[in-house]
Amino acid sequence: KLPAELDVDACKLINDAQPPGARKVRPGEPPFPALWSAKELNGLKALFPAAYWSALYMQAPTLEGGGIYQRKWWQVWPAEKPLPDVFYVMQVWDTAYDDEEAQNDFSVCITWGLFYLPAVPGRGDGKPRVALMMLGKYRERVEFPTLRIQARAEYRRWNDGACGPVDLVLIEPKASGKSLLQELHRVGVMAMPWNPERGGQGMELSKIASAHAASVVLYGGCVWYPEGKLWAEQIVDECADFPAGEHDAQQDCCKIAWLWLR
Repeated sequence: KLPAELDVDACKLINDAQPPGARKVRPGEPPFPALWSAKELNGLKALFPAAYWSALYMQAPTLEGGGIYQRKWWQVWPAEKPLPDVFYVMQVWDTAYDDEEAQNDFSVCITWGLFYLPAVPGRGDGKPRVALMMLGKYRERVEFPTLRIQARAEYRRWNDGACGPVDLVLIEPKASGKSLLQELHRVGVMAMPWNPERGGQGMELSKIASAHAASVVLYGGCVWYPEGKLWAEQIVDECADFPAGEHDAQQDCCKIAWLWLR
């Protein structure tokens, strides 16, 4: 498997075969930049739906159906329709474990807006339901000194924007997540830890068990994303590929948000 944007396994394959002193390739780089530059690949990526890019260029096809988070359960907000008025905004962070992992793995933040879905006659108790709209995403490979700056910038971006203020920041309390919590508390941001693998009775759950628990919210038609946004389609793809995919930080951010809402 040699994807158009190198992943961790492909980098190891290439670097292990390099002669001593040769430059090491890193995740995200093209394998043959003289033939296909990063700029050229990014241009191609913009032309295709995320699922096509993943299958044809990254050699990582995702299932159209099946799986824990089924594609058909996602709700698509039409591009021509203004986004709903949200009454609560929250950000969810999943960070790389440490500086060494940050070279290969992503730190991710997804910003969500809560809004009311109109009551559907004959369904439920006849009252409006609370739903989640995916508003934006941050996803980068960064070490903690950069992460702390980017987290504050991402908070200000949404807190001072049209959808703001940001009411809550949830962070998975892994190693760098704990440090990020302390950093945000220091600057007065309302942030709290949320472990998706911790059950309601305090019991530890597996990643699969917690994903099934979170999928109830998706299945209920309460999770929306804006039509035609590549960054959002990439999140849908990663969720559809879970647990077989290489990366799951975006999936973790979704899972945390859905368990919190549930």
